[in-house]
Amino acid sequence: MKTVEEQKEYRHNYYIEHKKIEQAQQKAWQANNPEKIRQIREQLKEDGYYKNYYDANKEDIMAYNSNYKKNYYKQFERNVVYLLINKSLEVLYTGSSFNIKQRMDKHLGGWSHLELTKEKWSDLECSHFEYCYLDNVDKNERLYVESLLINKLDAVLNSYEPIKNDRITEERKVELEEYADTLIFKVWNK
Repeated sequence: MKTVEEQKEYRHNYYIEHKKIEQAQQKAWQANNPEKIRQIREQLKEDGYYKNYYDANKEDIMAYNSNYKKNYYKQFERNVVYLLINKSLEVLYTGSSFNIKQRMDKHLGGWSHLELTKEKWSDLECSHFEYCYLDNVDKNERLYVESLLINKLDAVLNSYEPIKNDRITEERKVELEEYADTLIFKVWNK
């Protein structure tokens, strides 16, 4: 005879195993009955189900969405420099950030100082972004590497250099200059 703990574990595992089977069966049924699914959704909408659910759970939904967004962007937190490249493979813009995903979303959504609307993207013949993570650097050093790249690559959309910081030693500047020359960029496709 099984102990109480063994019985609980068995029931839990049985539930998990059958839950997956049930979910798979449900997905298969939905895939095979798209019209029925559409009818059910329309009926729920007519009955006010979605609106009532939202009204009853608005605070929880908003808190979940806020936390989801924060946690989603956290995975991209890392010092990075990036380049905007045109179709002729010329560098149009050099930038840096601590969160590449958030920065790309702002650029591609037209919410950055570049104001990259679809029309401007076409006019500039933009092709893609490239990025390179910078390990073992702080914010000041990241900005220094960015200014080195701006000067080296002569990007036309860079209207100013990042604020220079004199707290970086001359020895460290030499190291960062060598580091900047060896950066390998990857195409941003996320």
